[in-house]
Amino acid sequence: MEIEQVKPNKPNFLLIVILFCVTILVFFVLAYLFLDFEGGHLTFRHHTQHPTSQLVLTATPARLA
Repeated sequence: MEIEQVKPNKPNFLLIVILFCVTILVFFVLAYLFLDFEGGHLTFRHHTQHPTSQLVLTATPARLA
């Protein structure tokens, strides 16, 4: 059989749709596991602030002139 007589493989549309759906579901599951939506902020679920990353002002006595 010569190469000119072989029909080309057509893309399988159902396979493409199924792979796309599986990919989207994997992204949604990963986002659900690793991200947290709190009050309008999207953060990593296991994120903890470093204790020295906060500004703590000490109370100073008020002086009168």
